[in-house]
Amino acid sequence: MTSHLRSILISMLVALVTTAAVVVVTYLSFPVTGIRVEGATMYPESDAWDAVSEHASLLTLNEEKLERRVEANPWVQGAEVLEDSESGIVTVEVEERRPVLD
Repeated sequence: MTSHLRSILISMLVALVTTAAVVVVTYLSFPVTGIRVEGATMYPESDAWDAVSEHASLLTLNEEKLERRVEANPWVQGAEVLEDSESGIVTVEVEERRPVLD
């Protein structure tokens, strides 16, 4: 085996180990442990759970995408996503629309 090929294989091995370490740290150190929806009476909390992947991490959670998905519900006027890094809980603050005939 030439020294050039050996260098390439060692570099690939180091890259693989580094990638695996990053994945483990990301998903195990900062998991989403819960989702709380506040300010909603018509928006179901289960919809917020459905919008977050099963093994989500606080480091990889796309807050803007989650807000847009919540705001796609006709009852929701606006949403804000907050993360608590200590508890791992994601809070979705929802502002609902008012019914026209109330």
